[in-house]
Amino acid sequence: MGPSARVLDFSGKGFSNMCKKLLVAAVALVVGLTVVKHTQLGSLLHVWWRDARASVEQQIPPKVKIKQLTVEIDKIDHDIKKNLSRLAAQEVDCQMLEEKVADLRGGQKQLKEDIGAMEKALDAKAERVAFQGVPYRTTELTRKLDSAVTLYTSRKSELKAKELLLSEKRRTLEEAHRRLSEMRDQKEQLRVTVARLETRLETLRLKQMEAKVDLDDSQVGRCNELASKIEEGLRKQEVEAKLQKDFGYRTASPVLDRDPKTAEEVRQAARQALQDDGDTVATDKK
Repeated sequence: MGPSARVLDFSGKGFSNMCKKLLVAAVALVVGLTVVKHTQLGSLLHVWWRDARASVEQQIPPKVKIKQLTVEIDKIDHDIKKNLSRLAAQEVDCQMLEEKVADLRGGQKQLKEDIGAMEKALDAKAERVAFQGVPYRTTELTRKLDSAVTLYTSRKSELKAKELLLSEKRRTLEEAHRRLSEMRDQKEQLRVTVARLETRLETLRLKQMEAKVDLDDSQVGRCNELASKIEEGLRKQEVEAKLQKDFGYRTASPVLDRDPKTAEEVRQAARQALQDDGDTVATDKK
């Protein structure tokens, strides 16, 4: 038989050996899980797994965790909608029960009126009496009254049970509305928390960026120091000049009071200065 004609043989010794191997592997797996679960090795593996998971969670950036929180908050809307569908079904059941209770109350009211009217008609103790404009024999009206009393009594118990059930359904609906409103409020509060966390993260990033920027402001410091020294020197000179004046070591330059020179005197002084330098100046002839 050629290679193309080979098929898997699920009968005979080969298939039996394969089944034995699978059985041994399954037994080994069960025994291994049992050993891990009920020995110290199991507790050690649990500790290692918990530590590894905590380490991985610590390495997740805050930005990713905030996005994860946003995704989880969005799931709250899905839960609210699902619960609203259930709440709608409960409200319909409650409305239908309210209608049944209202019908029972109306029927009981009518039966009560009929019972009172029939009893009053039978007080006449006549062979034939009238009820709701219809003549009845006394025996017939008596049977009708008995049936009405029996029906009124049975419906009274039914009405009481349904009223209790209706009251319980109403309390359940009120609690469901309260819990859904609380879920909605908590969802909105969580969205506010996300916005606050995003703001804190952005502020932290700005602070980290400021800490990483290395600016060389040494020249500014040198200039400020030089300006401070100049100002200190000027102040010292000003104080020293004032002290010398106060102690009489320096006086103000005297001011001579004299008549101002005429124009001719100024010109004469100019010609004299030029002649001293060997220059000649032409004078005006009169």
